[in-house]
Amino acid sequence: MNRAELYFEHMNPFQTIYKNHPEKDTIWSLSDKGDFESVINLLIKTGVHEEDLGELLFCFGDGALAEKRFTTAIAILVFLTDTLEDKSEALPLFKKIGDIYALISEHKKSREYYGKLPLNLENIRLCFQTFIPCLDMDGLLSLRDIVLSRTPELHQNQIHAIMDDMMMKVAARPEIFQSHLHRYERNMETLKQIPPFISNVKALQQDIFSETIQPWKPTILRVVDTVYTKRNDVWHKSFIHHRQRDLNRETPNNGGILMLFCNSPEVLFDFVDRIQTDNPEFIRHECRIIIDFNLFQEILSVYDISPLSRCDFVIRFIDQNDIKSHLMTLMLEKKLPFANKVLYLSEGDHSFFSQEVLPVLKECEKKMLNNTTKYEQQLIKIFPDSFHDKAIHKMRTGQQLRVLLYASKFTTYMQYSIRDIAEGFTQLGHKIFIEIENEDAGLGIRKEVSLQNLAEFKPDILFEINHFRYERHWVPKSIPFVSWIQDLMPHILSLNDPSLITAHDYVFSFSQSWVDQFFRTNAAFKDKKVTCLPITISNNIYYPIPSVKKKYDITFVSHLPDPELTFLPILENKAIPEVQSNSTLIFLKKLINDLDGISVSQLSEIQIKTDAKKNFVNKTCYSIGLTLTEDLLKLTEPFDENKTVSRFSRHVFLLLKTKPIMALIKEGYEIKVFGKNWDKLSQFKTIAMGNIKNGADLNKVINESRINLNLSPGTSYHMKAPEVIASNSFMLTRRIPKQYDTMPITDYFKEDIEVILFEDEADLIAKTSFFIENKEKRKTIAKAAYHRFINNYGVKKTAQSILSSLIETNELKKNA
Repeated sequence: MNRAELYFEHMNPFQTIYKNHPEKDTIWSLSDKGDFESVINLLIKTGVHEEDLGELLFCFGDGALAEKRFTTAIAILVFLTDTLEDKSEALPLFKKIGDIYALISEHKKSREYYGKLPLNLENIRLCFQTFIPCLDMDGLLSLRDIVLSRTPELHQNQIHAIMDDMMMKVAARPEIFQSHLHRYERNMETLKQIPPFISNVKALQQDIFSETIQPWKPTILRVVDTVYTKRNDVWHKSFIHHRQRDLNRETPNNGGILMLFCNSPEVLFDFVDRIQTDNPEFIRHECRIIIDFNLFQEILSVYDISPLSRCDFVIRFIDQNDIKSHLMTLMLEKKLPFANKVLYLSEGDHSFFSQEVLPVLKECEKKMLNNTTKYEQQLIKIFPDSFHDKAIHKMRTGQQLRVLLYASKFTTYMQYSIRDIAEGFTQLGHKIFIEIENEDAGLGIRKEVSLQNLAEFKPDILFEINHFRYERHWVPKSIPFVSWIQDLMPHILSLNDPSLITAHDYVFSFSQSWVDQFFRTNAAFKDKKVTCLPITISNNIYYPIPSVKKKYDITFVSHLPDPELTFLPILENKAIPEVQSNSTLIFLKKLINDLDGISVSQLSEIQIKTDAKKNFVNKTCYSIGLTLTEDLLKLTEPFDENKTVSRFSRHVFLLLKTKPIMALIKEGYEIKVFGKNWDKLSQFKTIAMGNIKNGADLNKVINESRINLNLSPGTSYHMKAPEVIASNSFMLTRRIPKQYDTMPITDYFKEDIEVILFEDEADLIAKTSFFIENKEKRKTIAKAAYHRFINNYGVKKTAQSILSSLIETNELKKNA
């Protein structure tokens, strides 16, 4: 035995007794059972003095701990604490018991014994850290608050410092660190991919997780689905809402440009919960969110911002630390429209906007008004009253024209139509300028910008689809203004003031039936010459691809109505607002079944003939013993009480598109469908190809298809038709009774020579069978249609038709 061992032996005599005790294992076993009476008797029996029992038992506890007999050690130590008359002497034992419980991960018991210790910083730290291994952050915050209530205010900062250290221990856990890092990386990718987020990425380039810059010390921490935030050096619990919306809270509507201030993560969480939607509107205004980018960067590590790209707004973030510079860039350089709404979500918002934001906007507004006045004065000189006649003279004499076209990125169909007619003017040798929103902006262009475009481009003609000059009241009245009506929108149908359509306005209609049935009888247009102008497509975008290989037998390109907005959810026992009674539910289930059982031509008749629909619905009611009431009939109206397309209309549109496809699938034909929502119906998941981009991608698919289907519900000469025809590809079109066809394709192409129409599913199958096998016949028909389109209805011809009509109209006025 060396000197150290001799010293230890001398200092710890009870250690020698414990180590050499013949009944050691028996004593441990009895301790496990809690039979300490037998333990005491056994020790006394083996010669241990009564006054030495406590110290010897402590050695047995230490020995059990060394042998990893943790429950034995705890049992002995607890017994000793219970037997001490002076409980102050038990404090080291409480600490030791707490340590053992912590060692075996029984953190609640560990905390119980640490809690018996005096309330000092060291013991508080011991208690706090028992919450960390099990990530019981709520328990930690609760205990923190209890401790604070018992701590003098002078020392509370020390408690918060311990709390901060605990939160950093949580942040350092690999699973927590990685979850934050991965969420941050995903959000940064979102920022880079979705405008206008992309304009803010540069300000968020610093990697907050990089150890080379500084250790990660978050002030926002996410643990599972709860977020904890540090404000004013104090940690608080926040909440991430999970779509459990509070119906009493205001939900922002997309009726203007919105602005709000996010001074905390909770405000952003709350706002996103208010506005996220599964079915965002296509037409979107802007929402500008002012937020400290340092705070925002941390939020990116705890919160998925992708719902902001699926809401009813175009979201733009503004750095609170650089408000003036950022706002001036938006207002004076990008010249975006001013916000017209402010959403106050927290206390102090009103003061913040009045002190920090409003002065900057007023400064920008002053410059904007000065520019507006300057451009207005320039326009008076550029476009005098005689300008119209000079523009017509330039057309008549074949001079180069300058054509300004108005478009919006939020009207896909019209945006492409403007693109195509602009190509027509270009092919005629004219200069064009398309006024459209900034790529990363919401709906709308500032008046100042529009005035600037007029002053700088100096157009000879203004051109717009579905809108008139009077809607742009700042436009000089002397510029010829062409309106091409491709949809009888509510503002057109309700127009009855003849003074709004001036002598220098020229109106073209997509449909001849609209000319005959609406424009010639409407008060605002009956004295105006309205000319039918069929839609066209750019032959530089849709064209034949030489030697293309046919990849598809049959394709159909069209978005499907969202099934959730039809009557289909009823079949899955989902609640819809239209069902207010059991009889309504029974009626709708039978109606769904009856609609499924009729042909596409019968369905089309129901869609376009009110009497046919009423008779059909009446038969449905009769078959289940119900009387057709006004309430039931309302369920089959084309529009609901909010004047939006009804579930019935969406259901019929869905069937008009899916019935022909299902008929072909049942016959074993290979078919692919492109567009939204097809994959939401199980019967089409295997053939759904997703969205396809208008232009090169779509042109390629059309060229690769043996048969392209045209199933437009109400217009046979829909944009789909010229896309296929201009690509020199074969098309099968569903026949719509001519009197109900907005634009009959047979008015422009010869049936059975240039276009092929089918009546119903049986006719579709028969003609599909014939044309799949007759390649040369397909080529002959497609070629004939292609040549007629290029020679008569291409973009160059259409643009020339517009100019010729303007010249002719003015010749008639002169001779009148």
